[in-house]
Amino acid sequence: MGAEVLTQPARDDQRAASSALRRWLLAAKWLLAIIAGGLYIYAATLVTQDVDDYHCYALAFWRGARAVASLNAAGMCLTPVTSFSTLPFHTLPAEYGPLALLTFLPPLLAPAAWYDMAFFAEMTLVALAIAWLLDRYGARGAGLVWLVYALLGCWTLTAGRFDVAPAACVVVAIIAARRGALRWAYVALALGTLMKLYPLALLPLLLIESWRARAREPLWHGAALFAAIICIVEGLAALVAPAAVLGPLGFMGARCVQIESLPATFGALWAHALHAEPQFPYAFNSTCELTPGMGAAQGIALALGLIGIALTLALYWRRRVTLGLAALLIVGSLIVGSKVFSPQYLLWLSPLVALEYGAEALPLLAWGFVCLLTTLCFPYSYNGTLGDTFEQSPLTMIMLTAGARNLLLLALGGLVLVWRALRRARPAWQSPATSVRLAAGSHPIGDAP
Repeated sequence: MGAEVLTQPARDDQRAASSALRRWLLAAKWLLAIIAGGLYIYAATLVTQDVDDYHCYALAFWRGARAVASLNAAGMCLTPVTSFSTLPFHTLPAEYGPLALLTFLPPLLAPAAWYDMAFFAEMTLVALAIAWLLDRYGARGAGLVWLVYALLGCWTLTAGRFDVAPAACVVVAIIAARRGALRWAYVALALGTLMKLYPLALLPLLLIESWRARAREPLWHGAALFAAIICIVEGLAALVAPAAVLGPLGFMGARCVQIESLPATFGALWAHALHAEPQFPYAFNSTCELTPGMGAAQGIALALGLIGIALTLALYWRRRVTLGLAALLIVGSLIVGSKVFSPQYLLWLSPLVALEYGAEALPLLAWGFVCLLTTLCFPYSYNGTLGDTFEQSPLTMIMLTAGARNLLLLALGGLVLVWRALRRARPAWQSPATSVRLAAGSHPIGDAP
């Protein structure tokens, strides 16, 4: 009793200091959120071409092709208007999933001249919602770190593309699965897949989780729910626009190797060794790269991506990696093996890095450098700013900055896979930070098995 009386003032001081620190951190988060929101909206106004195309899709879906005439006359539609149906509700995006329209349609409530600004505000709110989710359910400081990554790596595109919407679906799916709500995880993953295809690569992780939880719920429930949502939405899409069902797959298959992708980096290195000059045609709204041996370079990148996905699934099955880290490695491997690496794809990865590692110093520095190289590529290499500094052409600087980013991303993914494969097994839900909290007697709700 005497010892408790003597130590009580020290405990009170510690609680007061901890409470003051939380208040300062909360104020810092709100301040950064306000700055980030304003900067996203301002920066997105500099890059409106894709948003203008979203506007064309939204109008064509809601009112038919004739409503898009004024936008097309102004050169705002990247997609040929001849591919739009004259009937309302019969036009779907050619290169995206049908539910991408859920992000394109709400800004139509604003006056036509304000569509871009309304879209930027909508995506800014989604980005801030991701920060709230990460702050509540992710590693310590995850929400704040996500905003830092988004500002450092995609400050011109966070609100200027709809990629934060499927990224939010993936974050919800991972959080729900970690908390045992597998049905909601399948629903969120299905919605993300119907916006962009990449969340489909995470389905095996949920199937493994369903296998582990088969004593509580039949294995097929979640998978059946996922398949039902996909089939219903795609079935309705097939009724109104049959060509749109396989449109994203055809669009992706027809695309050339983009200058920012890992195959392009391998191709540029090989061309340099052969003293050959790469060619840079423009197609599918992006700069492509043609070099001798590009087919082989693309095959090597694809093989690396498939190996990364296979190793990740094996490690996750053996409980060597957490669910969040497995999702991060699979999405990263998918991008590594792809012939397209647009700068907004960083929005797929950054929330997962923040979710898994939070404010840990080494991941923060490593991923922050990946983000910085991406920004040096776009917009600063594309617009010639960096090229003027180093007296190089924009295309040369794009190859250099994107190549350095791609090789760093490949090295980081390889190191994580090797480290996790060689280390002693730990329960997949128990990270080092979780171990500390468990030792202190607290239950990690976000990491619960």
